[in-house]
Amino acid sequence: MNLAVDMLLGAIPAVGDVFDFVFKANVKNAELLCERAPGRSTPRDWFIVVGAGALFMTCLAVPILTLVWFFGKLTG
Repeated sequence: MNLAVDMLLGAIPAVGDVFDFVFKANVKNAELLCERAPGRSTPRDWFIVVGAGALFMTCLAVPILTLVWFFGKLTG
């Protein structure tokens, strides 16, 4: 969540630069990770990891598939 907030607000010109300087998402995530008690992961943990991976893959695939479709329409 910290990275999402950093990405959204960091995209705003000028204001985003100041926000990126002040808001350290990676440091906050590292602190959250250190606070988490060591031990076995829960199904909820795996659900979040798999969901984040699926979202990442979707964000990669959509622009590529859009370009393939666009060039197919353009040349076909």
